[in-house]
Amino acid sequence: MMWYTLAVALAVSRAPTDGAVILAYVAILGRIVQVFGWYLQRKVLYMGGCGFEVFCSTILFFYAMAWEP
Repeated sequence: MMWYTLAVALAVSRAPTDGAVILAYVAILGRIVQVFGWYLQRKVLYMGGCGFEVFCSTILFFYAMAWEP
């Protein structure tokens, strides 16, 4: 989880806009839902949080690659 947080922080520092910051917060919320689903043994929460977090992170990384100052 530490490496994921570092990757998201680097992507947000690359594209420091409101959209990137919001996507980072939403991706981290997806990771929290994923962890709760794992500990509560609810596969729907675990898989849904994982998919949502991966989707938001992918958009965030493409957003960071396309951004130019």
